[in-house]
Amino acid sequence: MALKSKYADVSIPETLSWPDFVFRDFEKYGNQTSIICGATKREYTFSQVRDLSRRVASALSKRGLRKGNVVALFAPNVPEFPIVFLGALQIGAVVTGVNPFFTTEELTNQLEAADAVCIITVHQLEHRAKEAAKKLGIDHMFVLGDDVEDEYDLVSILFNDDGSSLPHVTFNPKEDLAILPFSSGTSGLPKGAMVTHYNLVALGCIATARGFMDFKQITTEQKNSTTLAFVPFHRPFGLIAVLSLSLQQGSCLVSVPRFEQNRIFNLLQDYKVKHFFGDTSRNRGVSSASPFHPSSSYLNDRDASQQIIDGEGWLHTGDLGYYDQDEHFFIVDKLKDLIKFRGDQVSPSELEVLLKTHPAVFDAAVIGFPDPEVGELPTAFVVSMNEEDLTEMEVIQYVDENAATHKKLRGGVLFINSIPRSEEGEILRTELRDKMIQGKYKPVQMRRGSLFGTEENKRFSIMRNSLPMTRNLPRNNETILEEESDQLQVPRSKSCVIL
Repeated sequence: MALKSKYADVSIPETLSWPDFVFRDFEKYGNQTSIICGATKREYTFSQVRDLSRRVASALSKRGLRKGNVVALFAPNVPEFPIVFLGALQIGAVVTGVNPFFTTEELTNQLEAADAVCIITVHQLEHRAKEAAKKLGIDHMFVLGDDVEDEYDLVSILFNDDGSSLPHVTFNPKEDLAILPFSSGTSGLPKGAMVTHYNLVALGCIATARGFMDFKQITTEQKNSTTLAFVPFHRPFGLIAVLSLSLQQGSCLVSVPRFEQNRIFNLLQDYKVKHFFGDTSRNRGVSSASPFHPSSSYLNDRDASQQIIDGEGWLHTGDLGYYDQDEHFFIVDKLKDLIKFRGDQVSPSELEVLLKTHPAVFDAAVIGFPDPEVGELPTAFVVSMNEEDLTEMEVIQYVDENAATHKKLRGGVLFINSIPRSEEGEILRTELRDKMIQGKYKPVQMRRGSLFGTEENKRFSIMRNSLPMTRNLPRNNETILEEESDQLQVPRSKSCVIL
């Protein structure tokens, strides 16, 4: 069933490129601060961001980059990110953001899949970037940081350009790609989503039309509102909604290269932050969206494109949700994650919420383990609280008492140190399922006789814990996140509220 918004249609310009859209009000912001590094306090004004981005565009053009070439940004949230991003777009290049936690192999895979011709990175990641560039024969690489070799120095090569070679590029916004983000690979190999300039402009117009992303309305006591962002800029939400739209709306962006609880609290206080952006995870009909959708298709994957976008142009997101009498929409699960047990469907998210209400459970993930007789068996992976003596029978009985019969944990309970998650906080269910099938995970003392309890159903509000667990990083990535630690530490909390 197609639903139409009660609000008026949004007018979307069809001739604007994404840089034109972002820069259109920069004149009135002028020398106000546009972006500050929360770690180093390095900052740029709105005028500097626009001017330097044009210098970047000119320098890239001098080095032979042209419209349609793919430029990879392999960096954390540094204040130079929007300058390079918008500069590359001005010559018609396509930007693919790369996770700064990627290993050399993962980086190489994305660069190869995207057919990238240029890498822009920071000195902490230079070694991996050089290795990947050498493997793929990529000639263009620029590095931001101190003690960088002259041939790679981003500041001296790109930022110090006189801007004389800024090309005049004719854009076809509905056809020309702007960004090439890759999926997290939760349902197979990562896929590149082809996003045009028109896609981005439409998203920007829709997001700001009714104040959803209106940074100007949040504050009354200062000219500029302030946005704190530790959501990664290399991801679409960080790149579009947080980085680009905050600048377009005249908000001062405080970038955070890594999440640190104490630093976040200090920044909130120091900069009187009005907006706070962090990672979100997507926690009963199946949703679709048309006539506009945020990407054109998948790169070099016709089958996947046809599966997600049908012949009438509808985008099938695979989200399960519902809407109430006020036409508020609630997304509660993903269709592909549903567990099929004897013809009944079991929501992993619902069971995960239930498990995390147990006082001794810190985190949990639920998958369907293949079974030839019943289809799939609901199976739980549990991270217990520190020093908690929690048994698998306690977990099983807790679900017995609070869930319907078909939702029982017939696949058993497995205790692990942390739940594997993607950078966006999504549970990597495929990884858990594969390891269990391979015998790397085995249920702890599974007792099928106790799996049938009361028929009582309870309703639970969804609590989303979207922050990734402690994650080991490659040794040569230490300095990007702190010299003294090779782990990304995240506060251990039962649930959190993320905007």
